[in-house]
Amino acid sequence: MFTEGLNALRATNIYNGRTLWEYPLEGILLPYHRGESSVGVAWTGSNFCIGNDHVYVHTRDKCLCIDVETGRKTAELQPPPLPDGKPGKWGYIACTEGTLFGTLVNEQYLIKGWASKWDTSQQFTESVLFFAIDARIETIKWTFEPEHSIRHNAIAVGKDCVYLIDRPSAPADESFDLAGGQSEAKRRAAASDRSEEEELRGLRKHPTGRLLALDMETGKVLWKSSDDIFGTMLAFSTKHNALLMSYQPVHQASRLSEWGNRMAGIHPSDGTRLWDIVAEYESRPIINDRTIYAQPGAWDLLSGRKLPFTFTRSYGCGIPVGSTRMLVFRSATLGYVDLTGDSCCTESYGGIRPGCWINAIPAGGLILMADAASWCTCSYLNQATCALQPSQ
Repeated sequence: MFTEGLNALRATNIYNGRTLWEYPLEGILLPYHRGESSVGVAWTGSNFCIGNDHVYVHTRDKCLCIDVETGRKTAELQPPPLPDGKPGKWGYIACTEGTLFGTLVNEQYLIKGWASKWDTSQQFTESVLFFAIDARIETIKWTFEPEHSIRHNAIAVGKDCVYLIDRPSAPADESFDLAGGQSEAKRRAAASDRSEEEELRGLRKHPTGRLLALDMETGKVLWKSSDDIFGTMLAFSTKHNALLMSYQPVHQASRLSEWGNRMAGIHPSDGTRLWDIVAEYESRPIINDRTIYAQPGAWDLLSGRKLPFTFTRSYGCGIPVGSTRMLVFRSATLGYVDLTGDSCCTESYGGIRPGCWINAIPAGGLILMADAASWCTCSYLNQATCALQPSQ
């Protein structure tokens, strides 16, 4: 298990808790250590990934290649310059089949947190350049410059393709968080003959964009679609060869533009719709085999058909995480749903809470949960990194 702390990256043996190695990275998580960790990665994406027996972690100006077995740095990769020739800051990161993908962020576009005291000035959420690096020979393979902007959550790597949405930024996101938008909608409604819901819909307006498929090796645009591209998030199923376009609501921490009542399945070969439905949900969707889970329901990935499933949980930030047999999430404490059972009801493991984004992970036959509450003011009995094994 690879865990990033304020000043280091650590590798841990998940079956006995032994630290295998630790690589110092001074201040690597400092931009998220201002109370805004609950929503930071929801907007920005992670700053490290795993691939080719390496952990790749970017420090904004470069990417360090760290051997997963030894913890030794084997290389440093430099991103391309911005379109104007100036150096940029690394944003999105992912790796597959020897290719490392990244973006250069739009440093002028900043969005507010849901508490005014929290600093999001180093949490960049949208980018002005997408690029691919051959991680084996440390050379840039290609770059792609969007017409407008690329939201980090609206990128998905699929079979030999990269899918992304090129779309203007949402106007209200820079001015209002979700709570502020609701307050502004109430104020505007009081001064007009429109309802709060109508005013809130107006604040959530977001220009549509275009969905593109880029060849993974060359960056060539294989196809593009401007057919009502509404999504703020993309996810790809390799097994079922289907692309999901949706919103990414995250409780009180969302941007206004992340809330919507729609999702669509897209054929990855040409961008045509497999289905497009009205769907009410309030958590980031999970593709779990052929099922899409998003609180409070579930849908079939290939048809969009609503499935007989109801998912409820108690209070708390963070999003559900899925495996074949379980959903794991924060529900006040650590909550879970056994997908193999008949009832599929929410159960709890008390006394400890997951972090505010994703840090309870089903893997290797265990539930792994790195400590993400040490700096939290929530009053829970236990603050620890733990691994939970099945009772049977």
